[in-house]
Amino acid sequence: MLHNLAVSRWRRDRTRRREEPRLAAVATAPPLDDRQLELVGALRRLPVAQRRALVLKAVGGLSVEEIAVDMGASAGTVRMWLTRARRAMAESIEREGQS
Repeated sequence: MLHNLAVSRWRRDRTRRREEPRLAAVATAPPLDDRQLELVGALRRLPVAQRRALVLKAVGGLSVEEIAVDMGASAGTVRMWLTRARRAMAESIEREGQS
């Protein structure tokens, strides 16, 4: 039992030391401007599959076929997710701009 407690503490400390540089980088990142906040909010409102496909395409630069393989879906389904995600993002950002 004492061994397990020691190992658990060692693992927690190791994880904390490994994560500290990443957390420090996030803490020093510049704040998001209003436009970026709108985009993040619109992304959060998307269903998970649509959001993931959109990020893999726009940020990751993957092709529709690569996204399909990664997500275990057909290329047609990925194209549908991307179309719906883009439409929802545009509508969401337009609504935010009107308020």
